Amino acid sequence: SVNLGFGYFLNDSTLLEINAQPGVYSDFSGTLHHGDWQMYGNALVTWQYDRNIYVRAGAEYSGLFRDIEAYPLLGVGLAIQNNFRFDLLAPRSARLTADLSQDSSLNLSLDLAGNEYQIRPRQPSNHQTVHVQELELSLGGYHRFNKAVSLHARVGTTLLGDYKWRNTTAVYRGTLEPQMFAEVGFGWTF
Repeated sequence: SVNLGFGYFLNDSTLLEINAQPGVYSDFSGTLHHGDWQMYGNALVTWQYDRNIYVRAGAEYSGLFRDIEAYPLLGVGLAIQNNFRFDLLAPRSARLTADLSQDSSLNLSLDLAGNEYQIRPRQPSNHQTVHVQELELSLGGYHRFNKAVSLHARVGTTLLGDYKWRNTTAVYRGTLEPQMFAEVGFGWTF
């Protein structure tokens, strides 16, 4: 998937953000099907209540929850001293960030992650989907090279998780074991 975002200041204390995440959620066996393509996204308004407190509200459409694709987002951000920040965005994430410089930061995050994937076996009559949901703990970093280019990375582990696997004849549920992961991404602002 690709994360495409847009931000616009409505006034000096209010920011509107709209993000779209189009992508393919499939095992790529056989040909792609219209059900493999998803267009997820969210819209958030961040309001600066005072110098150190930010309030966020919005809505998201995603595969995070099994039975609910659209749900509200509500959050708060607290600036702690000059270079520490705590951000909570329920039900998605909690993050403690340390700004190392104007261009670099480190963060410790607890994130709820999940999605639904399409699996196409050789027999088309046995279409399968699997929905995965995990609680992740990660250490990440961010660096802005200039006004247009940035890099972010994180390493972490899943703390717990579950899955629901279904095909045309049965449903299977289970738990997932903790697994390490690493993620790297580039940002381009224009």
